[in-house]
Amino acid sequence: MKKLEAVADELSTRWKWAEARLEVDWSAAARYGRVHPRPGEPTDEETAEADRLRTRHDELANLDDGDWTEELEAEADTLEARLHEIEASVESRARFRREDFAIAGAIATVGRDGTLQVIQGLVKPEDMPNADPSDIGANDHAVGSTAGSIPGVSAGNGTAGAGSVDAPAVSAPLAPPPDPRATARQEAGVGIGLADDLRAIRTALVKAHLANDFEAAFDLTVFQMARAVFARGYTTAYHALDIAFKETADRPAMRMNDDGFAGESPGEAMLADWSDLPFDWMEADDDAACFEALRNLPRPDKERLFAAAVARTVKGQLAFEHDARPELESTVARLGIEFAKHVRPTADMVWSRLRKDRILSIARQTLGPAWAAARAKYKKADLARAMEEAFAAGKPPVGIGADEHAAALAWAPPGFAAFDTGGEAGEAGPESTASDAPDNSAGAASSNGADSPPASPEGTDDVPAVTARASGNGQDASATGDDRVRAAPTDANGAGDPSTADGGPPAVNGETNGEAAEVPERLRQVAG
Repeated sequence: MKKLEAVADELSTRWKWAEARLEVDWSAAARYGRVHPRPGEPTDEETAEADRLRTRHDELANLDDGDWTEELEAEADTLEARLHEIEASVESRARFRREDFAIAGAIATVGRDGTLQVIQGLVKPEDMPNADPSDIGANDHAVGSTAGSIPGVSAGNGTAGAGSVDAPAVSAPLAPPPDPRATARQEAGVGIGLADDLRAIRTALVKAHLANDFEAAFDLTVFQMARAVFARGYTTAYHALDIAFKETADRPAMRMNDDGFAGESPGEAMLADWSDLPFDWMEADDDAACFEALRNLPRPDKERLFAAAVARTVKGQLAFEHDARPELESTVARLGIEFAKHVRPTADMVWSRLRKDRILSIARQTLGPAWAAARAKYKKADLARAMEEAFAAGKPPVGIGADEHAAALAWAPPGFAAFDTGGEAGEAGPESTASDAPDNSAGAASSNGADSPPASPEGTDDVPAVTARASGNGQDASATGDDRVRAAPTDANGAGDPSTADGGPPAVNGETNGEAAEVPERLRQVAG
């Protein structure tokens, strides 16, 4: 630490501030703005040489495969190495300016390889220059400082005016990366608690149907087992089954003692029926005898046992969730589950936990614009009850035609259908990260626009910074991330506007709901 402090003391003679830290994680570095040095310029000789090398490099790149020789390969390697040397030489001549040193600082730290690393050009939030509106780029970051923020410094693109010097090129502190799971929920218009409940209800039905399909269960198991053993780089975080073996929970943790939840989740009763499964082989005196009895079971009995056991390991997911496993969605499609026949949305479970505009959007697409318009002025609690009646099985309610009632009966909650994206994109708003809390006053909008919980449905109407070793003037490199969010096209469910906090229990499904948010996009695609 003393060596780091000595380096920091030396840096403080040039920078506005300097600190010594044993480690700097990406979130700490992201809290700072950055000043960027004036890029180095290549000499005429370097420019001419680089042009000549690139011309020859292009000639080699256009050769046919059969024309390549070991000598040409060696020449190509030499060309690339020399081009990198020229680029590094030019980069090493980048220089911070006096104005940069006046507002920024540096951190001396230890890199992952144990060597000294210096991160320079960090601007504390309180030292960030005031941004002129004309200097805000497309990414909403200030690209320069306003005139007057720093004496003698011009604003805008950093070019000097009469009697002024170039403005520092300052980038704002990085915002925390968006939570892809929260983004998916927002696009589907589903809050945290409702997502937990819907995930459990859907997964219980998937388990129950998978338990009766040996071929589907067998394919899922072989797929995961073979990849775990033979696929280089495969990680167990990205899989659809929890094969240890361990049965996964059929309810969110906060619903475990909720007697009424069984009525909302018909898959529970289906899974509880073991009457067709052969278990006599488990009653033998020891493991050897049990195994021998299992071996002697007829093939159909073994297949039923296999499918039933595999089904009970399925990890809960809604189709629109960021980390939804595509092989499980493909299996759901294969099973052909008619979710709408199993689950009818009630006011307490679904409708009171969606925003009113979301409910009306679903009503327009299923019951028709006239029905929705006639109830647009309803209190949300009254609208939720009307939707429950309209979407209930049985005879169509008064005022609803046969076609509209059929559309309502075909509707399933967001994320139930295989590969369902959840809703219409473009209407998402902020989602509460806190637990689903009740609205304290009926008829008054909550501060974050959340709907009331089912218990009281009288709702409203309403980077890591890359720390390169110091070279030349100590310029460090920086990297930017790329957050990819799946687009959510309109679907038959009429989803699209978000619920910020839906009023259900905040707990997860007792499984691994928080794992592996960064699923590679290529693994989200299912062939065939």
